[in-house]
Amino acid sequence: MNIEVREAARGEYSEVARLTEVAYEQYAERLGPERWNVYRGELTDIEGKAKAGAATFIALMDEKPAGAVSLFRHSPEDRPWPKDWTFVRALAVAPEHRGKGIGRRLLEVCIARTREWGAPVIFLRTAPYMKEAIALYGSMGFEKNEEYSEVLPNGRKILAYMIRM
Repeated sequence: MNIEVREAARGEYSEVARLTEVAYEQYAERLGPERWNVYRGELTDIEGKAKAGAATFIALMDEKPAGAVSLFRHSPEDRPWPKDWTFVRALAVAPEHRGKGIGRRLLEVCIARTREWGAPVIFLRTAPYMKEAIALYGSMGFEKNEEYSEVLPNGRKILAYMIRM
């Protein structure tokens, strides 16, 4: 089992988008059709993420796409946390490849890139029902950040996690 992680080429963005959608489909029913369509659009807009300064990494298992993640060099302007923090978005592992260390490898690359960029913090947000992801974050040293966790107007709770570099 060979896992290679590298920055996705622009020609791979549609493949990354499909993989991300499949990885997150398990939450579609929970979110309902309207929220799922909006969320799916955000998750799969790899080109938009690139234009906003994100690097998107793809994990290949035996040379086939198995996972992906985007890392923003600077947090988006419309977010309340410091802009010099890197921001992880849409960690995705194809269902058939879960439990093989792919999510961990993708996050290791994000942490390494955060150090290369000289950012003081790597930051991410998630939902409480994404229990496997939360367990992974904790095992890698991410700590819950109450200041930037929140309950949205629609009642959805969002949890924030970070590592100080």
